[in-house]
This record gives sequence, C-alpha cells and structure tokens, in this order.
Amino acid sequence: MSQRFWPIATGIALRQLGKFARTANFIPPLLIPCLFLAAFAGGLSAVSTSAKFGYPNYTAFVWVFVLVMGAAFSGIFSSVAFTDDLEDGFIRRIMLNTPGRAPIIAGLVLASFLQAIFIVLFLFGAGLIAGMEATGSAPQLAAVLVLGLLLNVAVSLYGLGVALRVRSALASPLMLLPAFCVIFTAPVYVPRHLLSGWLHTVSDVNPLTPLLESSRGFLIGVPFHTALAFGTVLGMILLFYVFAWTGMQKLAREP
Repeated sequence: MSQRFWPIATGIALRQLGKFARTANFIPPLLIPCLFLAAFAGGLSAVSTSAKFGYPNYTAFVWVFVLVMGAAFSGIFSSVAFTDDLEDGFIRRIMLNTPGRAPIIAGLVLASFLQAIFIVLFLFGAGLIAGMEATGSAPQLAAVLVLGLLLNVAVSLYGLGVALRVRSALASPLMLLPAFCVIFTAPVYVPRHLLSGWLHTVSDVNPLTPLLESSRGFLIGVPFHTALAFGTVLGMILLFYVFAWTGMQKLAREP
C-alpha cells in the first residue's frame, strides 16, 4: 500500500465531513428513521401480543429496521453529496494527483462511515428512550451496531458506483428507489413467518433478511444466522467495491 494512501483518504474524508456539516446532509438519515420509530413502535405494538409473533419487545423489533434504514440512508445521502464533486470536476483533479483509485474510494466511504457511527449511536439512544429492551450482552449489542455499520459501507459503495456513472444529482432516485424496495420487502414490521404471498417469497431471498433477523437475535441475547448475516454483508461490500472501482476507472478513461 502506498505511503500516500491514508493521507489522501483521510483528507478526502475530512473534506466530505465538512460538506455534510455545511449542507446538513446528516439530518435525513436521522430524521426519517426516527419518524418510523415513533410511528410504528407505538402504533403497531399490539402486534407483539399475538402468540405467533415470537419476539419479546416490539419496539426492539422495529428498532432494528430503524437502524438498518439509518445506516443505509447515511450511505445514500453521502453519495448524493458526492455528485457535486463530479459535476464541478473536483474528483477529476484529485485523480490526476492520486496514485490509484482506492484512496479516493476509501476516503469517500470513510466519511460516510464516520457519519454513520454518529447516526447509529443516536438511533440506539432514541430506541432506549422509546422503550426498546436490549437484553443481549455487550458483545452482542456491539455486533448489532457493527452489522449496521458494515451495511453502511456496502450501501456507500453502491451509491458511489451509481454516482460515478450518472455524475449528477439525477443519480439520487437510482440510489433511493432500490434501497426502499430492498428495505421494505424484508421482514420489517412482523417476523418472516407471519408474511404471506409474494412478500414472503421475496423476503426469503432478500439480502437484508439475515441481517435483520441476526440483529434482532443479538439484541435479545439469542444469536441467529450470525455467519449468514456477516457473510452476506461482507459479500455485498466486495460486490459493490468492484462496482465503485470500475465506475472510477470508467471516469478516468474518459476525456
């Protein structure tokens, strides 16, 4: 690894974090999940009284979905902010003075990751205030947060790949719509065994399903699908890194 890798990556990350602060980029990933937590933790809590529900605390059940949404949206909105640098040519200037593309990608993802740490911890506090019962051990609760942060990395790489191909704010729908589709076809408000029809079929193959189910297990101290959850999110990171890297290479080849 080049000795310039981390100086370049951290410099880009700090610049992006400054943009997040100036443009209040971190507000939507905070506000939208909190609205869902407030709406559904109270409004649908009666669902948990069903003998078939099988989870001790509905607020905790929904909070895991809120965590996933916050982590994913942090990655998406940071990628949307990145489109400004593509439109004004800043990234092209950085590429001319950077050996390789990995430091640029790492810096952009690092900025999103640091923002996601703040969002994840904020949402954890909001969940506790809302009545979430987190009975897992400290390592198990940490595993929940790690899964959320790894998801942020994967979504950030996906967003960068899209941004590098579209290179304008028009990339936003191409980032948001797939994210909404994947999130809301997972077992969000009830366990998977209570879903029916096409939604149950789709949730069986949804990559977020093992992540949600594993996180819910960790939260109450009953690990579930641990290897599958971590394997899935790490596979997503690898896949979307290739997607982002090839997008960067495509940009470099163009005049």
